[in-house]
Amino acid sequence: MNIRRRPSWNGLGSAVRYLQEVWRMESSIQGARQVRRTLTFIDVDTKTGNQTVVSGATKYYPAASDESLEAIFEQYSAEEVPIAFR
Repeated sequence: MNIRRRPSWNGLGSAVRYLQEVWRMESSIQGARQVRRTLTFIDVDTKTGNQTVVSGATKYYPAASDESLEAIFEQYSAEEVPIAFR
């Protein structure tokens, strides 16, 4: 998991925005392996502490049978994943 603080929405409001990334190795029934990268933007209200999921996205990367999650992360972590905001 990787959590980074991001600028608040349009610089307005009392919320702090975070981008949470979760990388998981997955295997299918057929034995194929892939890594699932889930990105979630979360606003945390600085007055109440309430957390609101603002948006998110999921991307999959193929993984060879001998590749580690760390190797996939190193290869693709700098890649931008488009996120549509609600």
